[in-house]
Amino acid sequence: MESVSEERANPFAFADEILSYSDRLWKTLVYFSAFSVYLVGVVIWLLLGQPSSFEWNAVIAGFGFVFAIYFPFAVWNAFRLIRPLRRWMDDYFDFAFVVKFELFPPKGATPTERILNKLGEVYPEVARLTEKGSKAIRLDSGITEKSRMRWECVIDLKYPRTLRISWIHRHVGTPDYLLVKRFDREAAVGVSDLRELEKALRRDLRWQNWTVARLFVVAPGGFTEDAIEAVKDGTINGLLDEILELVVETEHGYELPVKE
Repeated sequence: MESVSEERANPFAFADEILSYSDRLWKTLVYFSAFSVYLVGVVIWLLLGQPSSFEWNAVIAGFGFVFAIYFPFAVWNAFRLIRPLRRWMDDYFDFAFVVKFELFPPKGATPTERILNKLGEVYPEVARLTEKGSKAIRLDSGITEKSRMRWECVIDLKYPRTLRISWIHRHVGTPDYLLVKRFDREAAVGVSDLRELEKALRRDLRWQNWTVARLFVVAPGGFTEDAIEAVKDGTINGLLDEILELVVETEHGYELPVKE
């Protein structure tokens, strides 16, 4: 538990781990580079009609024996280098997510424009859709026409680029949403508000084959302590346990009360 807490406290933990792999990476690269040169030599030997001489036999047999002996170790080292790549990418995204959200000031004249531009900084796909004016981004809208809940931003990351029939995509396709809900009030948002939001989201999506990549709850008045603890512990007991991101709107930008 202590090692896990230390890793979370160090935002550069993934970078430190990558540096610790540098020696193993260097040896693996040297092996496969030399092995490539050896294979090229074997191909040349075959193209020359497999000339038989002491020099050719010594080079091919000698180097082939060395490469064959070390090959299992090289493959194992390569596997150990590739295996944590996904975790490193996730750690980097989490670190960059916090830095971009809190360090850089938001741009835009309205709260909706500011949070949309901020999402564009974090998600390149959102920036691309915004520049194109795509219908994949809807502002002050429900997920469907009959939805009761209004969202500041509804972004479908899998909105079709060719066959753009929204009804067919929502009911036959697999929309992947980024959602933004802003509580425009001075009072802090509590656990009961988050649970009501979860119920409304399930109701609006009950007939769709959908996924929600992330749901951002923006609160100018902040969040109560019990709401923050519930998000940290994953005790909201619903859909929001995996997708919820709390965002406090300030005069100068945004703050993330939960950074894990």
